[in-house]
Amino acid sequence: MKESKGCLSNALEETRKFLGYSSNEIHEESSNESDLLLEKSISQYLAPRFESEHSYSLPGLVKMPKKESENYIEMPNPCKNKNLVLLKNEEIINYFCHGFLNQPYSLSLLEEPDHVVYKNKTFSLKADIVDALNNKIILKQPLLFTVLLLKAANPIQIVELTKFKEKIITGTAICEINNTVYFKKLIIKEVSSYQPFGIFTLVILPDDVKLIKPLVVGSLKVKSRKSKLWKLKKKFKSNE
Repeated sequence: MKESKGCLSNALEETRKFLGYSSNEIHEESSNESDLLLEKSISQYLAPRFESEHSYSLPGLVKMPKKESENYIEMPNPCKNKNLVLLKNEEIINYFCHGFLNQPYSLSLLEEPDHVVYKNKTFSLKADIVDALNNKIILKQPLLFTVLLLKAANPIQIVELTKFKEKIITGTAICEINNTVYFKKLIIKEVSSYQPFGIFTLVILPDDVKLIKPLVVGSLKVKSRKSKLWKLKKKFKSNE
């Protein structure tokens, strides 16, 4: 309130200077009708301007400067939490294998995966089943393999649903195979910016973890394609 009154006082002073008054003059008629109208007009202009300079975030968060978009909702940055610890691959494998780490076989990726993908856009993963000498193995019986998303911070948490309670991974997230594990069309339906460290951890989990060691593919950043398209449209409009 004090800040608003100060702005009003400064605006009145600047307006009077513009009209030819000196700052030292005493205006005995400052309460006349024209001056009151001027004061009222400036105060009406300043009031909404002062309020619009700030917006409120989600409940429990502090007051912060307003962003360019009216629909912007400030999300808390999980990386500011000093208690967060990034998951290690060994911790993930130990968790799913219940401490058993002497599997005869493991998984080996056939190509380096993309660690940045786009929401609702398909991507694939392919891995061979190999022995301790990295020789390709063909199982006697087909085995189920599943792709999982984890939160990147301790404690270990599997992310199954989006914030809208939809299944977060669609496509061929499960396959039954006896040689090359191939997830042909994977789709992730939510960006990773809401997650700790802004990423997911991607894991391929075999149905028999005592036979084949799970594979931690690594960190995965899921971005939105809409933001880039929106920026391009905005750029084209500004050039017209």
